[in-house]
Amino acid sequence: MESIATPWETAQGDGESSALQSLLVRLAVEAVRSKLGLTVGETDPRSGAFAVRLWEATKMHLAKQEDEPRTVAEVEEFLRQVAGGRLHYGQIQQNVVEDLMVAQGLQMHLNEAAEVFERDYMPSARRQAEHFAGSQGLEAVDSLAAELVLPRKNRPPKIATYRGLTPLKSWLRSVVVNQCVSAHRARREVSLDTSFDTFANDTVTTSAFAKECETRLAPEFQHAVMRLSRDDRVLIKMLVLDGVSQKNLAKALGVNSGTLTRRRQKAAATLLQSIRDIGAAN
Repeated sequence: MESIATPWETAQGDGESSALQSLLVRLAVEAVRSKLGLTVGETDPRSGAFAVRLWEATKMHLAKQEDEPRTVAEVEEFLRQVAGGRLHYGQIQQNVVEDLMVAQGLQMHLNEAAEVFERDYMPSARRQAEHFAGSQGLEAVDSLAAELVLPRKNRPPKIATYRGLTPLKSWLRSVVVNQCVSAHRARREVSLDTSFDTFANDTVTTSAFAKECETRLAPEFQHAVMRLSRDDRVLIKMLVLDGVSQKNLAKALGVNSGTLTRRRQKAAATLLQSIRDIGAAN
C-alpha cells in the first residue's frame, strides 16, 4: 500500500490516493450519521476531521495484519469488517469505527456526540466507578465527558488518545480507574505515612515510656514508609488501610491478581526490612 499510505500529505495526490480519501470521507460520514444522528456533507470541513481520525486508526489496524489490503476496494472491505467487529485479536460486538466518530465528535465539542456519550457510554462508566470505589467513584466520574475534552499542558485532550484498537467502553475502563485513584489521592489529604501515624496515636498507651517510643520511632517509621514508591504506598494503603479487595483492585486495574500479589509482597517485604533496620538501630 505504499502508493496510498498518506492521502492527506499533498493537496494533489495521485488518483488512487484521492479515491482512498474519498472512501474515508464517505465511510466517516456514514458512521457519523448512523451513530450521532448528524448529517455532515462530504464537502463539510468537519467530514475531513472525522476522516483523518478514521485514517489514523486504520493505519494502526493495518499494521497488525499479515496481509495488508493493496487496493482501495480492499481497504473498504477491510474497514467494513472492522466496523462489524472483526479485529486482529478476534470478533467483538462493538463497532469501533462508530466509537472513533463519537471520540472525534467529543473532541470537536459537538452536542450530538456529548448526548450519545451520556446515553451509550456513561452508564457502564458509572457502573465501573461504583464497583471500584463506591459512591466516591460515582463522584469521581461525574464530569468524565468534560475531563476527556479539556486541554492539557503540552498535550492533546485525553479523548484524542483513543485510537480505536479496542472498543471505547473498554478504553474508558482504564480512564475510570485512573479517575477514581486520582480522586482518592486528592480527597485523602492524610497521606499513607500520616495514616500510620494516626493509627499509632490511637493505639499507643499514655505511659511516659510509650510516649517516648512514639516520639522517637514515629519519624523513623514515616521515613520507612516514604522509602516505598508512590505506587506501592497507594497499593498498601488501599489493600490494608482502606480494605479494598485485592481481587476487585486487580480487576479494576486490568492486571492479573498474581501480579498484584507479587507487588504487595515485595512492597511489604521492603517495609518490613526497613522496620527491622529501625529496631536494630535503636
